[in-house]
Amino acid sequence: STYLTAYGHNQSLLVKEGDIVKRGQTIGNLGNSGRSTGSHLHYEVRIDDIPHDPMTVDLPSTRPLAANYKDAWQYRCGQYEKEMNALAKNKTPR
Repeated sequence: STYLTAYGHNQSLLVKEGDIVKRGQTIGNLGNSGRSTGSHLHYEVRIDDIPHDPMTVDLPSTRPLAANYKDAWQYRCGQYEKEMNALAKNKTPR
C-alpha cells in the first residue's frame, strides 16, 4: 500500500495487524524502549516508504458512496467477511 502508519515504544499492543480500529479506541499501552528518557508514543506516517510528519501530511480525500450502491456494497462486504472468516478457520466458505 502507498500509505503506512507505524507506532513505536509501546509496552503492549491491544490490537493485531489488520484489525479494524475506531477513532478514540485504545490500541496499545505506552512504554519506554530504546534510548528514550521516558514513556512516550512514536507515531509516523509513511507514503511510499518515506516518513512524513503526521500533522502535516496531505491524505487523499474520497467521495461518499452513492446511495443507490450502498445496499450492494453492504451485501458484498458481508460476503467478503464470511469468506475471510472461513479462510482464517481454514474452511471452505458456504
